Amino acid sequence: MTSKYCIKPLEEALPQAFGDEAMFGGVPEDMSGFARKGAVTAVTETGEEIVIFTNYSRASKSGIGYRPVRHNDPNNNLKVREAARAASAAPFFFKPFFNYRTMGSYIDGAVKHNNPIRIANNETKFLWPDVEERYPDILSVGTGYH
Repeated sequence: MTSKYCIKPLEEALPQAFGDEAMFGGVPEDMSGFARKGAVTAVTETGEEIVIFTNYSRASKSGIGYRPVRHNDPNNNLKVREAARAASAAPFFFKPFFNYRTMGSYIDGAVKHNNPIRIANNETKFLWPDVEERYPDILSVGTGYH
């Protein structure tokens, strides 16, 4: 696949911005860091499957339209910079991101899910089932208009 922009400058900038911090199981500066949950959406290169890269673990759920990408060995999970690279791989602008540890190739999550608010709401309910009936406290600051 050809792309409009060279990916090298972005791939050089991401480690400068995010370092080598692991997406999952990183060590926060203080214990309060463990309370924050985050997820990044992407799509498999074929466009068939929505995936999320998270900094948390949860029980598997089927039939929800997406899946977490997680390796059995925590040392092989994505880095924050890699999740950012996958999420920024907008087709025709940047080449897909291939990760040799997950053996997956990923593109921008907006290809299938431009506004991931439903995914965020689902994940909230999976992580904190006691708040399932409560109106969600979600703020979307994305660029989508729907």
